[in-house]
Amino acid sequence: MWACADAIPGKLTSTGAWCLTHRVAGARGVVSFPDTGVSYPIPAHHQPASQRIVHALSKLLRKPINGTSRSTYLSLNDFGAGVGQYGAALKAIDASFRWRGYDGAGNVENWTKGMVNWFDLTIPLSLPRADWVLALEVAEHVPRRQEGIMMRNLHAHNCMGIIISWAVPGQVGHGHVNLRTSGYVIQRFESLGYAYDPELTKSMRHGSAADGSSRLHSHPWFLRSLLAFRRIQRVRSHGCFWPDWRN
Repeated sequence: MWACADAIPGKLTSTGAWCLTHRVAGARGVVSFPDTGVSYPIPAHHQPASQRIVHALSKLLRKPINGTSRSTYLSLNDFGAGVGQYGAALKAIDASFRWRGYDGAGNVENWTKGMVNWFDLTIPLSLPRADWVLALEVAEHVPRRQEGIMMRNLHAHNCMGIIISWAVPGQVGHGHVNLRTSGYVIQRFESLGYAYDPELTKSMRHGSAADGSSRLHSHPWFLRSLLAFRRIQRVRSHGCFWPDWRN
């Protein structure tokens, strides 16, 4: 972790991260973890969670056990978690969701009161695997020369697949230094042994009219940048679910 006391607000580091600061016009909301009572404001250059994506994630990660009222919960590593917007939103639905959040902002642990762990996505990591990795609005911030290590980390920390948004050429945003076409992203992950999942991608981007999720709020850039990938061969690992994983 690096110090933020003397950092210039919003200034990028060599890894694409920056120190969190309060919005000049006031917070765009509050992140609250109902199971712990922890809450804090959403900082500058961050957005509230997409309700549509949260809904799709909740369906992906919570698997009803046939013949019972119970569910099995798949685990989620949130890489580039911001201040835990998606983890808090999932926990608000069901405290049993198994979420871990990591982000590269130097003061993220202080800001989130320990709910999000600091990490550096541009060096090889060895963290606990999860069934899925979520990487929203992070890839475009990683300098191109470090793109390979970032992808290695996403690949090394999931058992089932990856849900990623990667800003496309022409998409403006704070700290966007590495924009990529969706075709490029699909090719790179296919080379690592993943299959692009158009149905899951559609669910994350557009929701469903059948369950009303298409009417939930989302951010417009996800309609072009969000992609979902499943491993062709699932990985066995501690912390990951094994039976009926194809469901």
